[in-house]
Formats: sequence, structure tokens, C-alpha cells
Amino acid sequence: MNKKGFTLIELMVAVAIVGILAAIALPNYMLYRASSRAAEAKSNLGGIGTAALSYKAEYNTYKLQTSVGLTWQLVGRARYDYWYDNRHIGAHDPSFIGGGDHSAFSTTTSFMASASGDVNSGGWDSDQWTYNQNRILIHLKNGF
Repeated sequence: MNKKGFTLIELMVAVAIVGILAAIALPNYMLYRASSRAAEAKSNLGGIGTAALSYKAEYNTYKLQTSVGLTWQLVGRARYDYWYDNRHIGAHDPSFIGGGDHSAFSTTTSFMASASGDVNSGGWDSDQWTYNQNRILIHLKNGF
């Protein structure tokens, strides 16, 4: 008799090797996914900064007037919430009403915009960023 096939031991070794490879690859994949989601915050904070600089050029202040808002608008589905001048200006959920200012203040000569989001299911404020008039981006709370 000439039976061809794999023994149970050979199959168990193959499954163990696949399991080890998955255990090594999965954390790296999760980190890659979280850092790519954080790119949204960086990009949108840059856009908010550009809008704030335009606002300063027109009104000679970063402080928002009651009748005039920032020209920046969130487009598409967001993973972060955005604040500027103690105002919630963009949200992951349109029905969300932001709580707190999240370090988003402005004066005549300076501003600080902020973003907070959940990049890895660790809680909504698990990842936080700030951006200021000097174009300095700071990662306040690392969510990944």
C-alpha cells in the first residue's frame, strides 16, 4: 500500500508555525493601522492652521468673532473630533456635542487647535494632538 498524505504531527507543526507568524504580524499590523488613522488628525490640524492664518490675515486676530467662523470644514467620515478657540468645529459623529476645550484656545497673537480620537478602540480620547500658530504639532496622548 502506498498511502500519500500528511501525518497529524506534520499538520500540527504547520498550524503552530502559522500561529507564531500571526502572533508576530498582528501587533505590527495594528500599530500600522493606528498610525495611518492618526494621519487624518495631522492633515486636518494643518488645514485648521492654514484657515487660522488666513483668518488672522483678514481680521488681525486668531480669536474668532461671534459672527464670523473659521473657513475650515470637516469633509468625509472622521475618526477625530476637532476644536479651535474653545469651539467644537468638527466631529466623528455629527450629533456629537463636544465637551471641554481640549487645549483649543486662541488670542490675538496665538492659537492652539486640538484633535482627539480613538485609533485603537481604547476610548474616545485615547489619542490627542495639538497644533499652534508656529506650525508645531504635538502628540499629547499616544493612543497606539
